[in-house]
Order: sequence, then structure tokens, then C-alpha cells
Amino acid sequence: MIYDALVLPFIEFAFMQRAVSGALMLSLSAAFAENISDARLVEQIASEAGLELGGTLYSDALSSADGPAPRYIDMMHYNVETLAAAINNS
Repeated sequence: MIYDALVLPFIEFAFMQRAVSGALMLSLSAAFAENISDARLVEQIASEAGLELGGTLYSDALSSADGPAPRYIDMMHYNVETLAAAINNS
């Protein structure tokens, strides 16, 4: 309980600080969320680093059958198109 209240906020702040600093040092133009995780952290890092949110990439899980990435090959095409769109918009 004390760890959660007193230690975790400092660990999370240090992670955020490193992520934002790294994004700025690398002159990134976009950040991407994953379909299997909560996008709020990526959105916050992107906002603080002045990055556009380039979209959601599929990583360890495919989409539903009617989604953009129901098969592995569809996932790869979708991810490449999402990355290319972010690059072309920067």
C-alpha cells in the first residue's frame, strides 16, 4: 500500500520523463498505440512530446473477423499502411 502511494508515482514520472525526452531527442513525428493495450499512456506521451498519434498498430492479437486485421497478412498490410500514412503526414 505504501509502495503504491509513495514509490509508484515516482517510477511512473521517471518513465514518462524518459519517454518524452527520448521522443524529443529522436525528433519523432508520431507515436502509435497497440490494439492490446490501453492507449492513454501513449496519448499522454505523444501530447507532452508534441507528437501526432499515428494510429493503432496490431501486435500480438488480430482484430475480429470484420475488423482491419483478421489474418496475419491483413495485420501486416494494415500496420504498414498506418505507418506509411503517419510518415507521409509528417
